[in-house]
Amino acid sequence: MEIPGLPELTEYGARRGHTLDEKDMLHPAYGSGPDAFDVNSRGYGFFTRKEFIEILRYAKKLHIDVVPEIETPGHARAAVFSMKARYEKYKNTDIKKAEQYLMSDPDDTSKYTSAQAFHDNVMCVAREGVYNFLEKVVTEIQSMYTEADAFLPAIQTGGDEVPRGAWLGSPLCQKMVTDGKIATMADLRDYFTARFKKILDEKGLKYWGWMEIASKKGKPNPKFLGQGFMAFCWDTVGEWGGEQIPYILANAGYDIILCNAPNVYFDFAYGKSADEPGLYWGGWGGERLAFDLLPYDVYRSVRLGLQGAVMDWDTAPFKADGSAKEILTPEGKKHIRGIQGELWSETIKSEQMMQYYIFPKMFGLSERSWNASPAWADVKDATARNAAYGAAMGHYLSVIDAKGMSFLEKKGVDFRIAPPGIEITDSTLYISNSVPSGDVYYTTDGSTPTVSSKRWTAPVGVSGSNVQAITVAHGKKSSVSKYYAE
Repeated sequence: MEIPGLPELTEYGARRGHTLDEKDMLHPAYGSGPDAFDVNSRGYGFFTRKEFIEILRYAKKLHIDVVPEIETPGHARAAVFSMKARYEKYKNTDIKKAEQYLMSDPDDTSKYTSAQAFHDNVMCVAREGVYNFLEKVVTEIQSMYTEADAFLPAIQTGGDEVPRGAWLGSPLCQKMVTDGKIATMADLRDYFTARFKKILDEKGLKYWGWMEIASKKGKPNPKFLGQGFMAFCWDTVGEWGGEQIPYILANAGYDIILCNAPNVYFDFAYGKSADEPGLYWGGWGGERLAFDLLPYDVYRSVRLGLQGAVMDWDTAPFKADGSAKEILTPEGKKHIRGIQGELWSETIKSEQMMQYYIFPKMFGLSERSWNASPAWADVKDATARNAAYGAAMGHYLSVIDAKGMSFLEKKGVDFRIAPPGIEITDSTLYISNSVPSGDVYYTTDGSTPTVSSKRWTAPVGVSGSNVQAITVAHGKKSSVSKYYAE
């Protein structure tokens, strides 16, 4: 986004292309580039100040509050490198101006690797330029909201995925210990948070960020309790053991937003298929997974694990040793302020792809936002509960089909049609379809089905087992489901 007074953020940071030294632009990533000066390239682009104000005014008409995220102190490579470019621009003519917003330590020998395999994407929190930069950016953002007459309650400060090893080799950070500004290098993170919070406090803004801003080594950070923080909790991947963090923070008194990666990360692929775009590190997400989210029972929110294990309803709230996971208290429940779906844009290549990621997943997020405690989740008997869940899911999918998809079709939105499920038992072919108004077409010779293929109506005997099928509905075709004999 354009920030007046910091043109390098867009002149440098908004461009990706082929470069050996990154002096003029960033390296390509996720398919961006190669021409950093082609305005139609995926490696180029930013919101102008005028465009962002237009977005704010439009959002206000829809009763939407837009809260921007300034990713800090990790995940900040574009900003850090943009300010390096600014330093190079002015270092020989005005060193004070060159260093005003510099966010790196040129003598830093720290060795770390971020989740994206970067070794240089963290702000040097001992550098005063970091706080000059944040002050400047927040001030300019706030002025855009004022001009748009839009409400800005907070800044989402990021705070996630600062890799281990960052800052340890920085002489500037080490000097903070020797000068007595902090007791140990482990205090650098809290020092940064306190400094950034002071900037936001002075501007009347709240401090929001990912769950890392409120936790330390899996426990609540006592230093910032009761200071208006909002922690957005994303890690509920059961195999990782982090699914307790949301309740641990809420029970301690932190306000939280549930952002369960396995349920509502919209950039996850819909399924295990080469035809489906998206990431999969935390699972495969669709309209069913968003529907499965239980804000007040997160341990039972993922019915299928990363390796395909089916969730056991009775044992899900317990650890492997039989002890109970963090139990949400009545007081903690008050601190769960909402849920949020995430659409990370690095894998998005077009407007149509963005729409495909969002719809129909968005319907599941909406359903669970308005109905956080579905009746089926409280049924004690397993057989009765499964029946109630199945009936609720069937009704939900029918409504999506009849109302949601019909509306999207009229609007020309590029939504996804779920492919059919295939099963062969005792030489009998069974096909399930989660789009009730759709028609399913199948082949039994391994060829790709079309609307000219056999239409599925009821179980049918088959001699082979290389079956393929598609669902056709609302003028769209699903991806191809394939069933092969083992």
